Amino acid sequence: MRIREEDLPLRLLGRIVRPEDLMFLRSLIVNNPGADHAQLANEVCRIWSWNKPNGTPRVTSAKLFLRKLHDAGLLELPPALHPHNNHRKIPLRTAAGEPRPKMKIELSELLPLQLHRVVTQADRDLWRELIDRYHYLGFNRGAGAQIRYLVYSPQGIVALFGFAASAWHVKDRDQWIGWNEEHRYQFRHLVVNNSRFLILPWFKCGNLASKLLSLVVHALPDDWQTVYNYTPVLLETFVDQGRFWGTSYKAANWTLVGLTQGRGKKGGHKPILPLKSIFLYPLTKDFRLILTGRKCLG
Repeated sequence: MRIREEDLPLRLLGRIVRPEDLMFLRSLIVNNPGADHAQLANEVCRIWSWNKPNGTPRVTSAKLFLRKLHDAGLLELPPALHPHNNHRKIPLRTAAGEPRPKMKIELSELLPLQLHRVVTQADRDLWRELIDRYHYLGFNRGAGAQIRYLVYSPQGIVALFGFAASAWHVKDRDQWIGWNEEHRYQFRHLVVNNSRFLILPWFKCGNLASKLLSLVVHALPDDWQTVYNYTPVLLETFVDQGRFWGTSYKAANWTLVGLTQGRGKKGGHKPILPLKSIFLYPLTKDFRLILTGRKCLG
């Protein structure tokens, strides 16, 4: 649905936009004729105290916020210095990412499994290559908070994980948590999305997936605290019904709570994606109290 000035006030990307906000933004653009989109977004974050839980500005959200108002004809942003390139940059292809012969192997032969958080450029390049080659969704840069893992075994890298910010609005998830709109806006950062899970296709091993999920859910909260200075209390993932049954998540005690409505991560008004099963995994027993503001985290 197109955003119209007569519809104000309305909520956009978690913020209430009022007529006076629109006037302020127009004035900001006029009074900063040399500013690019990033500079304008930074200024919006500073003036509105629009920050992430760790105190850093939500510049990516602010840029998208301004772009949506521009696309609706409510603002006139300056031309972008670096126009958006819709062509996905394909990660490099290296010998390290070449397929290996298929092997049927016992779980005991892959132990110990070692979870390695991706922090170096070499690790990032390898993670991107393997995900792009072997995950059905391929590689996507994404935006916002992210943590990625490589899982090593005596046989080499066996699996990869990606975690990112949760979806904006998922009806069945929100109802299961007990969220209203204000709860979701205030506490959504405490829910983290398992956006990628890949076991490299040459490994055939019973019970490996549930073992890997158990390993990563124990490590993620502390790692997220270390990187972003807060601890999530709930994990989510979306499993494409046309491709998978979600057996691994069920075996690892994730809870199936419903289906997506096919509107994508940030929501929308028309189904554009395949329906996916919604699986959730609480990281603490009192997650509902925390996510609905009835108990303070920590």
